Amino acid sequence: MTAGRLIVADPGLTGPAGHHLSYSAAVADAALAAGMAAVVLAGQGFRGGLGDGRIEVRPVLGTAYQTAGGGGAARRLLFGTL
Repeated sequence: MTAGRLIVADPGLTGPAGHHLSYSAAVADAALAAGMAAVVLAGQGFRGGLGDGRIEVRPVLGTAYQTAGGGGAARRLLFGTL
C-alpha cells in the first residue's frame, strides 16, 4: 500500500542526458523510498524510463523553460554568449 502519490512536472526533461533526468529521478526515488507512488510528467519528446521501470513517466508536456522564453532576452543573451 502506498502513502500517496508524488507527481513531478518537469517540462525540461526531454531526453536521457542532462541534469533534468538526474533531478527528476532523485525526487521520484525519494518518494518511492517514503512509500509513495511516483509519476514524472516529462516533455513530449522524452523517450525512456526512470528507476528501472518503478517510476511512471508520461511524456505530455509541450513547453519547456527554454522554449517558453527562458527568463527574458537579457538572460538568453548572457547565457548564449557563455
